[in-house]
Amino acid sequence: MSINQAKNIFRYISQSDVLKIVVVTSLLFVLLHFVRVSLLMSGDDVNPFMTYVWNNMSLPPTWQILMLKPWTLLTYMFTDMSFMRILGNMIWLWIFASKIEDLKGKYQILPIYLLGGIVGALFMVTANSLSSTPNLFYHAGGEASLISVVVATILYKPNYKFWLFGSIAIPIWLLGLVFLGLTFVSINNFNLPILFLYLGGTLVGVFYNYGLPNFFTWCTVKFVQIDAFVTNNDNFILKKENTNRKPIGNKGYRTLQVTSQKIDMILDKINEKGINSLTEDERNILEKYSKN
Repeated sequence: MSINQAKNIFRYISQSDVLKIVVVTSLLFVLLHFVRVSLLMSGDDVNPFMTYVWNNMSLPPTWQILMLKPWTLLTYMFTDMSFMRILGNMIWLWIFASKIEDLKGKYQILPIYLLGGIVGALFMVTANSLSSTPNLFYHAGGEASLISVVVATILYKPNYKFWLFGSIAIPIWLLGLVFLGLTFVSINNFNLPILFLYLGGTLVGVFYNYGLPNFFTWCTVKFVQIDAFVTNNDNFILKKENTNRKPIGNKGYRTLQVTSQKIDMILDKINEKGINSLTEDERNILEKYSKN
């Protein structure tokens, strides 16, 4: 693969937080299975893999162990050994996260996903540590992060419709209730630590809309700056104003006026007829609004 091809792939992935999450989770899935199979083929049993790999990637059960492995607060949410669970989670993530990305632009999902996973993990470890009969298992998976995105989407635009096969409109709140119902029903034997894991993710989704919207906006700005730095954006490094403006559609350099009333009209149109019903001007206005 040439350098230019690698750059093009990187730029394509950087366009969506959903793609970033899918790529990282998938790569870790392949890597973990490769290591596990390699150890088994060399004659070792599964214990070295669990001790030296899995237990250093997944979430520890107690605070004492977590303090020695703080990086697991991040790695556990991208770590999973079940292909079907990853596939299901990524489909749900695409359904809900794409709605926020469509309406608010890039770098909106990662702050929710990461913070949801971290808060959920802290809730879970705390509940387990305080339990009279604490669990001793290591936990992995992106369920808490996914729940935070689902709740954030439902509360942001509950009546926004998901178009199935381009013709069947399903309100996003209804899909959210289905997902949350299936998720909480799957908790076995009233597992209190898992319940607190999901509760932490839920609270982050609530705070995204009520309580801490400015914090999430600040996180988005930081991710934009990081991306600009990684891609060698001179405007980020030199703090220059970009004067090389490109024409928007067929409007030249004319500034498109973006008002809250106009945005509401466009969102209502998307909600009723789908995003493909937008005119070129409406798409440009929505794009400018999302960038701002």
